[in-house]
Amino acid sequence: MEDVAVKEFECRRGQLLLLPYCPGIGAYTEYDILSICDRLKKEGLWDSVFHENPDMTPAQVLNFFNNPRNLLQIFSLTDDEKIVDIVGMAWLSDIIECQGIMTKGIGSFVFFRDYQKPEYTSAFGQWVIDYWFSTLKMDCVFGITPATNRAALLYVKRCGLKEVARIPGYTTLKNEIVDGVVTRITREEHLSSSVI
Repeated sequence: MEDVAVKEFECRRGQLLLLPYCPGIGAYTEYDILSICDRLKKEGLWDSVFHENPDMTPAQVLNFFNNPRNLLQIFSLTDDEKIVDIVGMAWLSDIIECQGIMTKGIGSFVFFRDYQKPEYTSAFGQWVIDYWFSTLKMDCVFGITPATNRAALLYVKRCGLKEVARIPGYTTLKNEIVDGVVTRITREEHLSSSVI
């Protein structure tokens, strides 16, 4: 428990807080994850976030984030040590350690409508990338974004990910088959650049 508290403290910057979701021991509970799912739907973000499976249920999302190969980080706004609102979240999925010499995963982001402003997205984008490489010790993070989601592509590129491939007809968005844009950032690239 002490490690969780230390990480929570280290992930605070003024009124902004980055907390890892730790099932059963962290500040956020399974109920909070289900509430986030409800908010994603109410704000019309569900189909963009879960673009390959918009019929996914909140229970399936909860199971996804309870899987140790998927690590969720929640961005929050605080006031005097109390969480007052959730700004958004980021997660690494399909985390794999390759032959003990490299750890890789697929990164994703979402911000709630009121917080889709550079004062939040820029701060948290750089912050979570730092967290992935410094705290989680990732070596390489990939993103796979529908080519038609231009706002998301611009955002991940501002976070320092570089386009490395386009795969024709790889994914779906809004009931259409679209190209998938593969982006990537390595720990070395992140450490040698200052982005956002």
